[in-house]
This record gives sequence, C-alpha cells and structure tokens, in this order.
Amino acid sequence: MKFALSHALLLVLAAADCALGLTRTEKVLSDGVVEVTYANFTAADMERVGRRGGSPRDLAARTYGPPASYPESTRTEFKDARTCWNYWWYSASCVLQCKLGQHCIACLKPLSVPATYTGGGSIAITHGDLQKFAKDFAKGEYEFPVSVMTEGPATMDWYGPSDRRFWLKQWFAVTEASVRSCTGGKCGDWMAIKSWMPCSNKDCFKYTLNDGYAQSTLQDICNVKYVQAALPADNSFPGITINSSSVSTAITYNASIAESDWNRAATINYCNVTFAYSHNGIADDVVHVSYWVPAPCAFRNRYLSTGGGGFAVNSGPRRVPWNSVFLLANGTINWQSVYMFGYQAHHELALIGKQLAANLYNVSANKTVYSYYMGCSEGGREGWSQLQRFADQFDGAVIGAPAIRYGQQQVNHLTSNVIEQTLGYYPPTCELAAIVNLTIAACDGLDGQTDGVVARSDLCKLNFNVSSTVGKAYSCAATTPRVMGGISIGASSPAQNGTITAKGAEVAATILEGLYDSDGKFVYLSYQPGASFSDAATTFDNATGSWKLYINGLGGEWVARYLELRNTSSLTSLSNYTYDTLRDLMIEGQTRYGDSLQTTQPDLRGLRSAGAKVILVHGEQDDSIPAGSSVHYYESVRSVMYANMTYNASVAAMDDFYRLFLVPGGAHCGTNPLQPNGQWPQTTLETVIEWVESKAAPETLDTKGTINSICRWPLRPLWSGNATTPDCVYDQASIDTWMYDFDAYSTPLY
Repeated sequence: MKFALSHALLLVLAAADCALGLTRTEKVLSDGVVEVTYANFTAADMERVGRRGGSPRDLAARTYGPPASYPESTRTEFKDARTCWNYWWYSASCVLQCKLGQHCIACLKPLSVPATYTGGGSIAITHGDLQKFAKDFAKGEYEFPVSVMTEGPATMDWYGPSDRRFWLKQWFAVTEASVRSCTGGKCGDWMAIKSWMPCSNKDCFKYTLNDGYAQSTLQDICNVKYVQAALPADNSFPGITINSSSVSTAITYNASIAESDWNRAATINYCNVTFAYSHNGIADDVVHVSYWVPAPCAFRNRYLSTGGGGFAVNSGPRRVPWNSVFLLANGTINWQSVYMFGYQAHHELALIGKQLAANLYNVSANKTVYSYYMGCSEGGREGWSQLQRFADQFDGAVIGAPAIRYGQQQVNHLTSNVIEQTLGYYPPTCELAAIVNLTIAACDGLDGQTDGVVARSDLCKLNFNVSSTVGKAYSCAATTPRVMGGISIGASSPAQNGTITAKGAEVAATILEGLYDSDGKFVYLSYQPGASFSDAATTFDNATGSWKLYINGLGGEWVARYLELRNTSSLTSLSNYTYDTLRDLMIEGQTRYGDSLQTTQPDLRGLRSAGAKVILVHGEQDDSIPAGSSVHYYESVRSVMYANMTYNASVAAMDDFYRLFLVPGGAHCGTNPLQPNGQWPQTTLETVIEWVESKAAPETLDTKGTINSICRWPLRPLWSGNATTPDCVYDQASIDTWMYDFDAYSTPLY
C-alpha cells in the first residue's frame, strides 16, 4: 500500500532581516587561517547591537559588545571609527573583529592547549574537534575543567550588580599575533588580554558552545549531509523509520510571501528540507514531509506546524488530497489513511520536526524550542486533533473555523438542498443573494454602528424577519462557480432580474432555523444571518428556462465516497432524501469516524495542565462552517470541565488557556466580500506567541478594518455614540441565541 502525504511546514518564525543584511564570504589563507568577511556592517548596526548589551542572537556570528554600563572611557574607545569595534565570537576558536563601516573578519587557527589542563604536553585542536567537544559537552559526557576558569569580581554590573561572571582564560585565547594578522594591528593587545565571555554558570558556557555553534549561513545547513546528520536518531519514535537517503535540500532566496488575512507581506530566505519515512510493518508505506528552515541567524527557537483545507492535510504545493487514497476499492476503507488524515500525520510531523529543529540548530537540552500550530477549516480540525490527543505537543495554537464535527458538518452541506427539495422551490441565485444583502442592511446598525458589517448576528436573529424582504427587487450579472478545497461550489448562472418571492423567503428562513427531524427534534445548527446561502446554490436549466437543484459538492462527495464507500466525488440525485435521512447520515458518519474525524473531545484538562494556549477565531458570517459550531464546542468544554462553577467563573477559568473570538462580518477563514469592512485579525499568530512567551493574554484581537477590535466570547461588541472601538458587553438574551439543544441524538453532541 502506497500512502503519500506532503506536509508543507514553516519550521520557525524567522527574523525578517537575517544578520542585519550582512553578506558572508570565506577565504583560506596560505598559513591555514580561514578568513571570514562580513560586508555591509554599518555604524548603525553596531550601535543597535551595543545598546542590546551583547545579545547572542543579534548577529549571525553570535557577537558580544560593551554594555551601556561599561566604563565610558572604554566605550569611547570602541566608538573610534579607525579602530575595531571589538565584537568577538566565541563559537569554536573564532574571534570576530569588526571594522566600523567596513567589514568584519573572523580568524580560525588550530590551537595548542595543555593536554591535561594541568601542564605537560599539548594537542592541536581542530574545528572538528571543537564541534565534537561541543556536542559531547551538551550531552554531559565531557566536563569542562574548572581549572581553566576563574570567577570575575562580584561587583561587575554588566548584567546586574549581583551577577558573578566566569572569565575564560586559556581554551579560546588567541595570541596577539593572530589578532594582528586578522585586523592589521588595529586592535593591539586589548583583545588578547581582555577577551571575555559573560556566563553566570557552566550552563551558559554549554549554551555558547552548543547552541551558539550553529553555522552562520543558510548554505551551511542547507546540504544533504548536514541534514542527514541532524535527523532524529533511529528508534527515536517507535514504529517509524526515517529514510535518510531520501533527504533533499533546496534554497530559495527572496521568496515573496503575499499579504493575506493571516499574515503580513514578507520576503524570506529558506531551505526546503524534504525526506520520507515509513511505518514499520506496513508494506509499501511512504510518508513525505517538507520543512522550511531559515538561516541559523534567523532562527528564533520556534517551530510552527500549519494545517490544510478540504481533503488535504496541508495546503502546500505538493499536497496529496486524502480522497485520492481513502478507498482501497469500492466498499473497502484504507483505514491507515483515515487515521493518518485524522490525527497521526500531524502528530508525526511535529514529533520529527521539533527534534529536527533542535538538531539542525544545535539547541542545547536546557533551551526551549517553542512549538506552535496554525490552521483553519480542515486545518483547524487538524489542530484540535493534536491538542485533544497530545496535550504537550504545542505550546500555542491558532485555530480557525475548525471542521471538528465531521459527521454532522459534511452532511449539513446538503441541508439547504433538501430544504429546497422538500419545499418544492429552487430560488434563483440572485434571489438568495438579495435576501442576504437586505439582511445585512437591516441588521447593520443593531450593533450601534452603521458600517456595512453585521457585528451582532445574534441581535439580527432576535429582531429581523426574512419575510420582510418579500417583494423587493433584485438584479444580478452572470456568475461562475467558486472552488473550495479542490471542489466546485455552486454552478454558473445567467444574468437575472426579478423580485423576492414568499417561497424564496421561506427557503431562506428555513435554512437559518437549522435542521429539525420529522419529530421536531433539533439535528444540527445553521449559519448566522448575514452569511451567504452558498450551500443553497441552484443551477439554471437552459432547456426548460427554469432553476433546479444543484447538489452541493462537499456534501455530495462525503455521502458518496465516505459513507456509501463508492469511489466517486459526487451524488447524482437526492431522490427520497428527507430531513430524517440527513439525521441518519449524520449519525452514521459520527459513529463510523468517531475515533478519527469527529474531533470534539470536551475534556481538555491535559491541555490546561500542559500550559498550552489556544486562540480560536471564527468568522461570524461563515457560510461553510457555521460560527455556532465553535461556540457550541467552547460551551461543551466549559460545561464539562467546570460543571460546578457559575457561568462567569467558568468563563474566567477557560480564559486561562482557551479564548474564542467571533470575527464580525467574517466569512470562512477570511474576510467577506459582502461585508468588506469586517477585517480579519491578521496578527493572531503573533498574539498567541506573546501569550505563551510573555504571558500577555489577549483581551481583544486587533484588525486594521473599520471594526478595529474583536471581543472575546461570551462578550459581544456594542458601539455607543461616536466611539471608534466597541464596548465588549455581556448580553444574556444574545448569548442564549447561541445555545443549542441537540435532542435528536441519544448521546451528547459536543
């Protein structure tokens, strides 16, 4: 069985400008010295680094500089444009010298040091020896001899008056001659005598050797041999064998990342690392993975997994949709593919990727590599599949509009079709579009601000009746279908003119009510007022000059392929389908895929205990996955985990690790062309990073649109007067419109 998935992954959140834009060249001199030149190093760069007090991550070369508290007389000397700036690099035996406004040179020579560190013979230390020493030291297999270090004075205040420093004397000391050979004598004896490394303890030294030893350029790490050496060791993950011979690497420079609802525009350099692994005991099993990695100087000790959409675990360029491998034959499910798609693929991607990141960048064991996840729609479900099962896998996650309730969600795409069929009326697409636009116009101002955005769809439910649109005129140009997840949604339609009919309004109102079975029991929720009726799209029959049923592609494929187990992507008929049929299909899907795709585990105590943070965003006018789906899951988690608390107390407890934001006017995983002033929160990933790493929990989310602040659930936005930012208010009547009792099921539907 061949099973291939491609996971496009942005491994880290890299610095926008690696190493301050320096260029790096190497030259081997006649005496064996390796001269490394960094060009375009400006006075402004030096001043910025100096103000940071010697940040070990500020330059590719891990430079250190004189802190502001260093004596003024010495700092003045450093600022002399005709002398070296005197930054240096203690990665291996390299010493970095920077000439102000010109370039920096690093010198590397084999060193002679006492063989026993107490006297006697000497040994030549090579670059390779030092690299091995660094790795052994990080593993605790080599103790650095205390005899080569002495403590600095307790009164030194470079990093605080109470800190004590170790001064490294012999191991990496360079001779005055070697300094002069690199710098033309500009630095004199100062470097040879005053070379220092600020360390508060031995672990600091370990960090400098191991983590700080990471090679300085993208070229250094983007080669097959280096990646092969960095792969997780054999047997690191039970049941998985990584094929090291499959490793490939490719550098991309100046890749343009277009601005989107989820990110700012950027230009990045990265290495695309790809390889394959297999599951032991499964014949012909192959899984392909892809990791995007930046230069070491841009690595920020962060790992990011990203999700996909439709039937793909990722939206990368080499994706393999799940529907192409789901069936081994008609009637025979490829269950390995189900579990891989359901949760296993992303779990393995993160397990391997996090270890690979630590190895690629030589991150020491006592350093944290933060791990994050971001995905929307199917990607949102994939995120929850990890958070619910593997509580400590990610430190933070941004989840968007997750398709978590697979059994119900996919069949629900057929609900509008069955309503049209049951009521015997197939509205022209322009009629439904007109109802949506009139709904937006009527409900826009209910939030206290008239801006073309329905920020309070709950108030719209309470105050607007679709029947008020009957008799209103509509006119539309011809349209073509849209594509979602590789599946065509809707059909082409001709230009249209007419007025809204009572039947059209009845179809719209029935869709908005949600699905009820023949006993009047509630089966599943619908979209919020103001969302488009995309599932209800009809098609025009040129032969008869009338509108007829157009079976939704997402719902049709789910029933045909995943429930009926036929290798086809569509249903050709909904003959004899009733509301009860839809209910039964939902229960069938929930039962069959309950341990794989139904991603609604409400007990998140493990996630909370692990300290993870989750931000969930959902467009309030999402026309594919109803916003109420995310509200219901949030409320399920709250009621299960905090059953004995009051509502407000339980919400406060949820705020510690899980926050939900409904985006006013937002559509499915992005902005809404029908409500363009309702902008998406573009920097949500940065927000969750701040929450995880700086403990800055978001009270609201920022956008750049007319609605510039998004309230977190259960608070709802309300503008007063001429305010530009809404108040986030508690409104029980509005909250009640988001509460659902799925009484058509014999067990709880979370």
